[in-house]
Amino acid sequence: MKKFVVFFFVLMGLLISPNFAPNVSAEVHNEVVNVKLQNQDYVGNKTSISLGVTGKYIVDSDRRIISGTGYAIKAESGVLNLYKGTTLVKSYGSTFSMHPEKYGTEHYATIENTKYTGVFTFVVENGKYVRPINTLLMEDYVKGVTPREMHGTWNVNTLKAGTLAARTYAMRNAGKVLVDTQANQVYGGYTWYDNSNRAVNETTGEVLKYNGRFAETLYYSSNGGMMLSNTNTYGTPLYAYFTKKQDPYDVQSGKNTNWSYSIKKQQISMLGRDLSKPEFWWNSAAEADATFIKNLKAALIGTQIASNSDIRIINVTGINFKTSFTAEDLLTGYIDIEYYRKKTDTNQFIKDSTGKLLKHSIRYEDRSNDIRSLVGTYTMKSPYVKSVTADADKFTVNGGGFGHGIGMSQWGAYVMGNEGISYQDILSYYYPNTTIVKESYNYPAVSMGAVSANISSPQAANTAITLSADATGGYDKVYRFYVQEGTVWKMLQDYSTKNTYTWVPKEGGNYKFSVHVKDKYSAKNYDTYGALSYSILSNVDMKSVTPDKPSPQLAGTPIKVTANADGGKEKLYKFNLLKDGVWTVAQEYSPSNTFNWTPSVSGDYKFSVHVKDAGSSKSYDDYGTLDYKISAKAAQPVVMQSVSTDKVSPQLANTLINISANATGGDTKLYKFNIYDGKTWKVSQDYSTKNTHAWKPTAAGTYKVSVHVKDQSSSKSYDSYKAFDYKITASTSGQFGTPITIDSVVTDKVSPQAANTSIKVTANAKGGTTKLYKFWVSKDGGAFVRMQDYTSNNTYNWKPAVAGNYKINVHVKDQTSSKSYDVYKVIDYKVTQGQVVVQSVKADIASPQRIHTAIHVTANATGGESLLYKFNVYDGKEWSVLKEYSTEKTLRWLPAKSGSYKFSVHVKDAKSSKAYDHYGVMVYNITN
Repeated sequence: MKKFVVFFFVLMGLLISPNFAPNVSAEVHNEVVNVKLQNQDYVGNKTSISLGVTGKYIVDSDRRIISGTGYAIKAESGVLNLYKGTTLVKSYGSTFSMHPEKYGTEHYATIENTKYTGVFTFVVENGKYVRPINTLLMEDYVKGVTPREMHGTWNVNTLKAGTLAARTYAMRNAGKVLVDTQANQVYGGYTWYDNSNRAVNETTGEVLKYNGRFAETLYYSSNGGMMLSNTNTYGTPLYAYFTKKQDPYDVQSGKNTNWSYSIKKQQISMLGRDLSKPEFWWNSAAEADATFIKNLKAALIGTQIASNSDIRIINVTGINFKTSFTAEDLLTGYIDIEYYRKKTDTNQFIKDSTGKLLKHSIRYEDRSNDIRSLVGTYTMKSPYVKSVTADADKFTVNGGGFGHGIGMSQWGAYVMGNEGISYQDILSYYYPNTTIVKESYNYPAVSMGAVSANISSPQAANTAITLSADATGGYDKVYRFYVQEGTVWKMLQDYSTKNTYTWVPKEGGNYKFSVHVKDKYSAKNYDTYGALSYSILSNVDMKSVTPDKPSPQLAGTPIKVTANADGGKEKLYKFNLLKDGVWTVAQEYSPSNTFNWTPSVSGDYKFSVHVKDAGSSKSYDDYGTLDYKISAKAAQPVVMQSVSTDKVSPQLANTLINISANATGGDTKLYKFNIYDGKTWKVSQDYSTKNTHAWKPTAAGTYKVSVHVKDQSSSKSYDSYKAFDYKITASTSGQFGTPITIDSVVTDKVSPQAANTSIKVTANAKGGTTKLYKFWVSKDGGAFVRMQDYTSNNTYNWKPAVAGNYKINVHVKDQTSSKSYDVYKVIDYKVTQGQVVVQSVKADIASPQRIHTAIHVTANATGGESLLYKFNVYDGKEWSVLKEYSTEKTLRWLPAKSGSYKFSVHVKDAKSSKAYDHYGVMVYNITN
């Protein structure tokens, strides 16, 4: 293995302010870890990061394949752009994710020269930085932590102890996004070592628990021979497994057993400085211990010293720390100083009655661990102070250890491991009263349900068919779609989170689909699969166009033209006819493949019959032609071929009924329409060339209609005739019902309702024989739009997407009615935009934080049309308005005092007359 020059991140505290909050619930997935990559030694804060891929990664949103080197991801104008060299490959918006073709070490990414396995999400952070978030299995995460928090080549027992501490911490924080720094645990990606991998593999799932809950497994570099309790360092209630006791193993390591630092008593020499004219030397006067004094000033000004102050610390008159203590004592210290002050708002120096600068004295007292932060954590290496000495010029602080001193000493564990002490005993020594438990991962296996299509088989070629795979289990599933064409399997869509694929087959045939599904974190090619067989009809193919009588025929001869076609699912036929160079449509598209033609004029004709599938978007899929000759006819006798009506019997009285007669022969035919009402025959329309008659019977009864036809030169009363019976019912009563009336139009939800609410509209009508219903909707006085055409269904499921004042109009008529409607009814309905609801109030950085830290508080709300936000805060004494109502939903907050704060964010619609429509609350703690 390559020699590793370890950075050995000595944890000043596993957390700067450890999380003593309750453990996560068992419902949180503990098999994967989300890690934000921001460590300055690896990715850091960059507006552009380099990316290389060994193996193959797939972008979830567009299934793009990324492989090889030379890629870069840049945050430009708030969006992420993927480059290959200098060429823009794709702009992905504010975030995108990618996953390996197969989870494991065969496929990994190299980001800023550091290797990482697993899944990645890239986001724009703070509007300018590219921030990767690495999601990987728990055990692989621990393999990336253990050799960064300890040396990857140390004794296996020491590494096992470190592994359990790291794994326990990660499981305690399952479901959270960790960072790869000392703020959580240092994670170095896929730079693994044999010994540390062995430590992880041989302890898979093992964690430390106390009273059945995950322990707070804090660890650090060294303790100088004294283990501290959590109360000693942080003042929190004492944990049973954090105790104060001497640590001889740590002393044996010789690492930071003793350290010391000095603070000068005189910080600024006043020799030669005129106290009555400080403006001449104030800006050039600098304290001797500049870094420490700068931090001390920041802690004092705004707390113990007025915030409008500029001070010069001239003397440190005292320093002391608690050196004798028990496990239940908080380690504290103080610093006494003398200083001069100037007001920053008026540039006024604070002077005494003689006109000279007034000397102030003050004591700063705090936890030893916080004073350590003022001095510098690499100078005052721990809160454990052994003694403080003083001479004429300086104070000297003497202590031991490196880090917060709570829990396990890494160097102490190193010594114990080298002495052959087991990892169980190492952990028992540093975390007494805890128990090692083997935790099982609640990772559900992936199971494939059904593979289905949105429309049933078979379908015509060129039909858009959406395939769906229904799988359960896993943590984050990805799907890959295949189709078998003949004997060859072809991939249609590579692995992605999309479980659908829209397929447009070009040719007929029998197809088989296979959908592979796997978890993103699976090392297999696939976890399971599902299959579906599907048939596609062959393309429409016109075979022939034939007549029932051979050409030529005499004018006036009835000829039946038939088109024969194969393929398709639902074929439609259109008959076109050419005569004297002019094409006319003889019969529009319909399912009928025949056309009954009775040519009246001689000449040369050509038929062109178009055929297409009903689902085709083309003007025709195929066509066939037929040439036909019509000769001039000899005189033919007049023959009545048919008499028909536009409405089937029976009909209501006063219904307009159109009667049509079709006769052949003769030169100029005349038609006469006769009606028999059961008593007498009457001429309803005398002879004329008009072969149609509009009949409107006023009385119910059984009628006989007889149509006579003759040539205008005929001397007969008629040359031919046809008759038929027709029944008329009363319009007010009788076998076929009474007049239709609408009793009501009702909705299943009362007005008003919010937009996108499903509303069932029901029309209640009576009368008639078989009633038909048509539904219309008008918005804000606009035109009515037909939502559902005439059907026998008296309900309509309406889901308005936009707020407004609507009118719902329902037309009802009998199926025998010739009117556009028999009756109608209109109701009003109001649709609102939706109730305002605050979904969350969150801060961009987790509580607690120190004073003067910039914190962005964001409220997220839904509903309304134009939302306004008002930010209020309670400091434990009173409520204050930080920002009045505005459209801005984010507040920048710079707390000046420590304490527990409660935020209440009021949200309302701009049109609302209320003080607020809804609110959300967040609690946030600020420390010194």
